[in-house]
Amino acid sequence: MRQRTARFLTVAAIALPSDGIRVAQGILDGMIAEEARGTLGFGYDPVFLIPELGKTLAQLSAGQKHLISHRAKAFTLAKDLLREMEFQVLRVGA
Repeated sequence: MRQRTARFLTVAAIALPSDGIRVAQGILDGMIAEEARGTLGFGYDPVFLIPELGKTLAQLSAGQKHLISHRAKAFTLAKDLLREMEFQVLRVGA
């Protein structure tokens, strides 16, 4: 049996002179489908299968895809890091 696991990974780095570098990471695990399915999305979406949903990314609406997206996960974490860093900078500078 062939290994057909797949992973999308997005990393966002934030650097501030006063706070160093912070990194936010988003991961979406899946499988490589035996055949392309769906017409939405681009790139590997038709063959990137989400086993829990039984669908490829190309079969999901934009809203559904956004809920599980590796990019959305990474940039949501990055936004939280920016808020935390801003608070620390404001607190130190106050």
